[in-house]
Amino acid sequence: MAARFPAGHQAQMAFLLAAYTRNASVVAALLGTRARTVHRHCRGWSLPPGPRLQRALRRRVLDLVCPRCLSDRAVEEARQAKRDARRAGRRIPGEQDRPHR
Repeated sequence: MAARFPAGHQAQMAFLLAAYTRNASVVAALLGTRARTVHRHCRGWSLPPGPRLQRALRRRVLDLVCPRCLSDRAVEEARQAKRDARRAGRRIPGEQDRPHR
């Protein structure tokens, strides 16, 4: 897996674009950024991506390179959803209807 993982944000962005058939708008939606930003980073834009974009980029590339990571993440997201549902059920009913100030 380590041999298939692209090194550097420019290589990772190019890898994602290739995986999604050169559709920059899909990659941008997955990363939470604009298509123009995706194109700039693929061409070696002088500004490196910020920490949030770096994490999203690494996570998406890792999901494509390692399918087990994707299933592990799905299990963790399901656990988190159950926790959130339990927390929402424990809230006092009157507090949910009032607007926050």
